[in-house]
Amino acid sequence: MKLIGREKEQKILKEALEKKESQLIAIYGRRRVGKTYLIENTLAKEIVFDITGIKGASIRTQLNNFKAQIVKRSKTFHKSPTPQNWFDAFQLLQEYIESKGSGKKVIYIDEFPWFCGQRSEFLPLFEHFWNNFCAKRNDIVVIVCGSAASFMVNNVIHNKDGLHGRISTTIKLMPLNLYETKEYFKFKKINWDHYDIVQCYMILGGIPHYLNQIDKRYTLPQNIDRLCFETGGQLVDEFDQVLLSLFRNSSLHKSIITELAQKKIGLTRKALNENLGKGNNISFTKAIKELEESGFIVECPSFDLKATKNLFRLNDEFCFFYLKYIKPNKGQGEGTWLYLFNSRSFDSWSGFAFEMLSMKHTLQIKKALGIPKVRTTTHSWTSKEAQKSTQKSGAQIDMLLKRQDRRIDLIEMKFYNKPYTITKGYRDQMINKKDVFEEEVDPDEAIALVMITTKGLKKNIHSNILTDDLTMDIFFEKD
Repeated sequence: MKLIGREKEQKILKEALEKKESQLIAIYGRRRVGKTYLIENTLAKEIVFDITGIKGASIRTQLNNFKAQIVKRSKTFHKSPTPQNWFDAFQLLQEYIESKGSGKKVIYIDEFPWFCGQRSEFLPLFEHFWNNFCAKRNDIVVIVCGSAASFMVNNVIHNKDGLHGRISTTIKLMPLNLYETKEYFKFKKINWDHYDIVQCYMILGGIPHYLNQIDKRYTLPQNIDRLCFETGGQLVDEFDQVLLSLFRNSSLHKSIITELAQKKIGLTRKALNENLGKGNNISFTKAIKELEESGFIVECPSFDLKATKNLFRLNDEFCFFYLKYIKPNKGQGEGTWLYLFNSRSFDSWSGFAFEMLSMKHTLQIKKALGIPKVRTTTHSWTSKEAQKSTQKSGAQIDMLLKRQDRRIDLIEMKFYNKPYTITKGYRDQMINKKDVFEEEVDPDEAIALVMITTKGLKKNIHSNILTDDLTMDIFFEKD
């Protein structure tokens, strides 16, 4: 299948082949995001050895697999002794590489963290392999890849031992954006309009493996029903499987994700900690970092840039959809989503899911506002009264764009199946948000109200309060 998007990443990998020195590249990103597909489709001709770690396997099994992969590439190593330890394994790999002659040689080690179990000695001996063999040559590109983002960052990219300062390039592979998702569907001959593609993205996110399950013979609701609700659906148990594959003890990670799914604007670290009853817990801090590095949650800076007020938000569409719909409706069978997506709960879910999508496409929003090169910061904001859960005068702004050109955009997002009508009541709400924000923050910048809708606005006397009126179509612009 054709590789869609990933142009920047492909360029980095291809440029590594042209370097005069050997290169060590670290790639990480959540499971199913397409790391292996990127590498194999970009460097297929240059890969001379590749291996994938086996989660939970014994050192003996990993070593047997290591030799098997070399033999698979070169039958002449069939009679070589099976490595008894990782020192022997890397010695065998060196012999194999030396037999390959001239030209660039790519060594690809996938799920690198799964080799590094307790007492395996894989990491220090890999460091030795790189420093004493690869780095002394000019014809090798070693790519280490892993879904356990925290491990990759802490133990490889920020390694303080033998790999310190040795990483040539780091790639954090992100989900596809909407432009790339549309191109992906076009390649698969799925002829959906922007509304269906946006709705699909709100459910599955930009995870290539999930998008690849979409069948062009069915409508979007039928596809979601088939994948997420029917018995044996490929994504019915995906939530648990993903977390189990990434984290040794995923129960705390699940609790954090579940808690954030209940609070769309997010929670401070302190509030999240208190809600889960963890206290000053080292494992809690570690889980937060791991979820953030893996892309499941995101830390949003507070408007006043006080770190204690920063909000952690859920950042994974599928997790939100799973907790809202799949988990409570397991076992309901065929037709479940065809019923649910016409229910009232769909409105509240789709509102937040559209906000999540919008915040991931800030570059496209800036381009639509005519400020692609203006430096901006993105925030959420809650008034003091709203923080106290007082309904009378509280105000909450889900997305706020602070611009270096001395303007602050207060952005409202509405997911609706037809042109949206601003009523007098909703107009008054927006004005109240603006007034409360100005009163509490007293900004020096000009304040503008911006709205992003799916199918545009129905113009009336109330819509003139907006400085800019954007639609979901802007999200399909290329970065």
